[in-house]
Amino acid sequence: MNDTEYLMQKMTRAFEMREGRSFTAPEKEFLTAAAHGATDLCHASCDVTRMEALLREEPALLESVGTVALAMATSYFGTLDAVRFLLDRGIREFYDCETGLHRKHQHEPVTKAFYHGNFETLRTVFEAGVSNAAVTSTSHVGWPANTSLLFWAVGRPVEYTEFALRYGAAPEVPFSGNGERGNTPLQEAASRFGSAAWTSDVADTVSALLGYGANYDVFSACGMDDLEWVRELAAEDAAVVTLEGRRT
Repeated sequence: MNDTEYLMQKMTRAFEMREGRSFTAPEKEFLTAAAHGATDLCHASCDVTRMEALLREEPALLESVGTVALAMATSYFGTLDAVRFLLDRGIREFYDCETGLHRKHQHEPVTKAFYHGNFETLRTVFEAGVSNAAVTSTSHVGWPANTSLLFWAVGRPVEYTEFALRYGAAPEVPFSGNGERGNTPLQEAASRFGSAAWTSDVADTVSALLGYGANYDVFSACGMDDLEWVRELAAEDAAVVTLEGRRT
């Protein structure tokens, strides 16, 4: 089973639980035309010609599964033509896969596309007003599972951080999940400074976050081994050296 077949299964289960019915044969064919034949976790194909033909035969497909198709197509490289096709026909949201059952059948296309660096597709949907980088809902970071795309940018090439910030991710909103819960993006980035696995990208990430107004607090300064800034903060308020917790 390739990744798009697995995604189709997830979308089918979510649709059945939310709508109380299965996809019709034309609906399933429309979705398959929007995203199919994945070669790995982030590359798939689309068939816009078939989508057009199906819509001529059954125009109601856009209303019934247009948002599902957009969620599937946004997830991959190679399906941008399908994304544009759907946007051109007025689809302006992703299908909500939240079922309430431990988020088991959830699919977050923005998270998936960003994680794999599919910036062109994300830029297209963001600029169409479909979503933004401020808050995504994902099962990967614990519960509650809302966090910004910066969660996946820390420790990666600075282009990830710059893209997320440009499209609405706030540099001061703390992460919501797992061991990073409560850390700001800057604190999380600084905590990785000095590690051989992260140092090459962390300094650029820190600079980008500071450029967008992140608070260079004492915890971040300590993580960056910036004794001079710690001294400046302590000179302004001696209590900073006894602060507990992750945030000022």
